[in-house]
Amino acid sequence: MNPSDVPTIHSHRLTSNRALQCAIRNVATGMAPVIIVGEPGVGKTSVAKAIHALSSLKTEDIRVLNMMTLTPRDQRIALFGAVIPEIPSPRRSILEFATTVVLKHVNVLEPYCQERLAQALDSSMVQRLGEKRGLHIVNARVMIILPVSPTELAARKGLTSCLRDLFASYPQIVLPPLRERKAELESVLKLFAENLEDSDRAALLAHPWTDNFVELRAHMQLTQRFASHAEALGACEQRELQTILLRIAEHKEFSLKKSLQIIECGLIRRALESARGQSHAARLLGITDREIRSWQKKMP
Repeated sequence: MNPSDVPTIHSHRLTSNRALQCAIRNVATGMAPVIIVGEPGVGKTSVAKAIHALSSLKTEDIRVLNMMTLTPRDQRIALFGAVIPEIPSPRRSILEFATTVVLKHVNVLEPYCQERLAQALDSSMVQRLGEKRGLHIVNARVMIILPVSPTELAARKGLTSCLRDLFASYPQIVLPPLRERKAELESVLKLFAENLEDSDRAALLAHPWTDNFVELRAHMQLTQRFASHAEALGACEQRELQTILLRIAEHKEFSLKKSLQIIECGLIRRALESARGQSHAARLLGITDREIRSWQKKMP
């Protein structure tokens, strides 16, 4: 890795959207790997995609490799490529492709794979499995997504010392959870729910949210769906909706997921009763046939 590729600002702990945009611009240039740290749902993959969109590799499709979804064998083949009898033709390593490669959950890799990955990233060369001679250039811009810092992950025995030390030399972007970014809630609500009444927006802003952006976005999308079909709600669902708003206004805890499920079941039931069949009901509600069948199975 060329030292000139490393941005002058090494680590960013973001507390505002402006700081996030600045950090993305700072690390977008060059080819140095980037570490993106944060709890599930804070938008780590979205940040990686935003960096890719500003990079010199933006014309190529970004590649995301989630180690949690692969078997140990598939992890090795994907990371390092392979020239082995059970595979008809040589398999290239994902690191050989000239694009942005996002690696998620590298802490689940076997220690041998972690050490081999560290060697590939440090030397910018990768050796395919089963290939006794020859090295291949690492052309990818690598981004590593972690739930906590490399040091903390290593302390939990989830990361080998070789990867911990290597990751410590890379630029890092740390995304705090939503509960630490209350100043960003208003801009997020505008993005997820443009048509909210001022009073409803004020109540949501005042609510002590503990979820992250992914959960908030999902909840707001459901809430908007109900709002667009409010006239179809029955008395039971209307009472549940009023209870939600009252608890938010009073800063009382409640299960938003459970409450929204009650409302959505009533909404779907009425759509099925008035529509010309299941597909018509799905179109009226803006969901797929598969989704409406799934909800029918949940209904009492």
